[in-house]
Amino acid sequence: MSIFKAYDIRGTYPDQIDESMARRVGMAVVDFLGAKRLVVGRDMRSMSPSVTDALCEGIMHRGCEVVDIGLASTPRVYQAIGTVPCDGGIVVTASHNPKQYIGFKMCAAGPVPL
Repeated sequence: MSIFKAYDIRGTYPDQIDESMARRVGMAVVDFLGAKRLVVGRDMRSMSPSVTDALCEGIMHRGCEVVDIGLASTPRVYQAIGTVPCDGGIVVTASHNPKQYIGFKMCAAGPVPL
């Protein structure tokens, strides 16, 4: 089963998505967007803080600034992407999926979903 979905990346933690994958996602989004500044937010899942930290490490590894807005709903992160000067952003969430899932919703500036 692929973690790459039509509108996001989702999978179970830690067997499909873990901190190592989060770092790679962060680097890939920076590379794809050519980003210099990204907004990052997360949901309330127990693994979200460590996955978000790893995501931010990957983003910063590519020389991109992180605007970490912390615990926030997906619409709140999208609103921040639309108002904070940035090149896009990422929400660490698995939305409505069961608690063992985690994932990423990514946007370019605007926000424009990827």
